[in-house]
This record gives sequence, structure tokens and C-alpha cells, in this order.
Amino acid sequence: MKIAIDGTAASGKGTLAKGLAKKLGYDYLDTGLLYRRLALDIYKKGLTKFNLINEKGIISNANINMLADITLNLTLPLSDHPDLRKQEISHLSAVIASIPEIREILFKKQRIFANKPPSKAGVILDGRDIGSLFFQRQKLNFSSMQSRNSR
Repeated sequence: MKIAIDGTAASGKGTLAKGLAKKLGYDYLDTGLLYRRLALDIYKKGLTKFNLINEKGIISNANINMLADITLNLTLPLSDHPDLRKQEISHLSAVIASIPEIREILFKKQRIFANKPPSKAGVILDGRDIGSLFFQRQKLNFSSMQSRNSR
């Protein structure tokens, strides 16, 4: 079984997804973590959002190819790391998420993980657009929209 939980940033979707995955014995993937991990990897190489794109806001083909190479080497599932939540990584991951070629590579990785989860029991994926973009034909999609006060 595949379960998609989407929602806005800091809406509680990760907490819900992790808890549900643990309860059901399913594999869990935070799709936003993929972009953050990629951002951390390139940040460690000395790249920031300011030198990844030019003054016109365009990323070069060389940088797209470099990102694609790093992306192809990501293995799933990923473990969370405190550095992934740093502000500079968040900013860089937003730049990366806007690149269609990188999104497509990451979507392929997510599809493979969802279709062949390591435990073979089932999978829960959470992300801002995972239900609407990735699992469009699923029978059940959940969207988490709690306010900060209700969490």
C-alpha cells in the first residue's frame, strides 16, 4: 500500500507520516529531505544559492549537470541530520526544487522507492506536493493543514 501525506511547510505532515509509518511497519520517505540533502551536498562543495544561479536568476547547464550527477547518487531512504534544517540549506533547497530536470530525477527516485519499498510492507511519503503531483490516482490522499496553535 502507498500512502501520500501532503501539506504546507510545518503543518504537521511529517509527524503524522512518521507516526503512521511506525505504527503500520511501513517505510517512510520525507520527499523534502531529498532536496535538503542535495542542497547540503552542494553547500559542502562551496556552492550557495548566490553562486548556483547567475544574476538573471538562471542556472547554467554545467550546474544542472553537476546537480544531476549528485542527485543520481543519492540513496534512499535518507536519514535526517540537523544540518538539513539550517536556513542556508532551506534557501538552497528551494532553488534546487525549482529546476525541472532535478525534480524529474528526484521524482523517479521517489517512484522507485514507492513501488519497491525496502521492507516490502508498504510506504508512506510526505511532501508539500506529493499527493497532488506524485500519487494523483491513489484512492486516498491526505493533506495536513493544522495551524501552529493546534499542533
